[in-house]
Amino acid sequence: AESTPGYPGDDPAPPEDGGAAGGGDTPESSEPRPKGWIQLNQWNVIKSKQAYPTRAATWLTSSASGCSGAFIGPYVVATAAHCVYDRAARKFMPRYDARPASYLSGGSSGAVVAPYGATSARFYAVMAGWQTATSDAAADPFDVASVTMADAKGQAVGFLGLAVDVANGVAGDALRTAGYPQSSPTKAGTFVTWKQPCYPANSQNGNDATIVTYAPAGGGSCPAAEQGQSGSALWDQDAKLRAVLSRGAAQLNVWCELNQANYDFFQRYKGATPTSQPDAPPPPGR
Repeated sequence: AESTPGYPGDDPAPPEDGGAAGGGDTPESSEPRPKGWIQLNQWNVIKSKQAYPTRAATWLTSSASGCSGAFIGPYVVATAAHCVYDRAARKFMPRYDARPASYLSGGSSGAVVAPYGATSARFYAVMAGWQTATSDAAADPFDVASVTMADAKGQAVGFLGLAVDVANGVAGDALRTAGYPQSSPTKAGTFVTWKQPCYPANSQNGNDATIVTYAPAGGGSCPAAEQGQSGSALWDQDAKLRAVLSRGAAQLNVWCELNQANYDFFQRYKGATPTSQPDAPPPPGR
């Protein structure tokens, strides 16, 4: 199987590996996003309702963790696989709630304002390679996931398209992102975007499933993210998803790029609904 569907909190048997992604080095990729790396003055802190495509971004929260994502279909959110499936425990994470384009009334303080309301996850899917890889480095090219929500919030906020360029990667593309850091120096629920488009340094390979962006202190112009921003969408000037935030180190972000395999995965799931899923197993207990 090229992908594995499941329900929040479900614990399915591991699948056979689809093995359809190019290998590529991911600097410091074995470390998840840590706390305290974000330099908030390098980001726009959102304090109001946003226009498309920024409003396609969504805050994901559960009893166990918080992540970021973006709608790619009426019901479907793209995020990172490590937000959805725990490889060590071999099980899907608890149910996420999504609040599209929510923000704090004071920017990095105050109450949560959710102009499009909230909805709950009904269904998860990850690439088979994410579950079966024998090391973090081998799993990183598969760090993508789809989350099908109970309500069609993507119809209200708009959703990102999908794009892949195996030959050229994202060379020359002006990339943007938005997400939700959840630790110091911010309060959980803070909504941030890059102040300007980013042009990544290693952008010419569209098949290695890896994009690395460097923060100003690391010689680049793309501010570093932190814990909670995992799963954030990286979109291009045509509002098409090119990658999701995976892992990294203090002065860089490592993104899981849409190579052909990851693009095909999202194409397969972007039209899913709570009652219509590719290869859906029966709900737990039924």
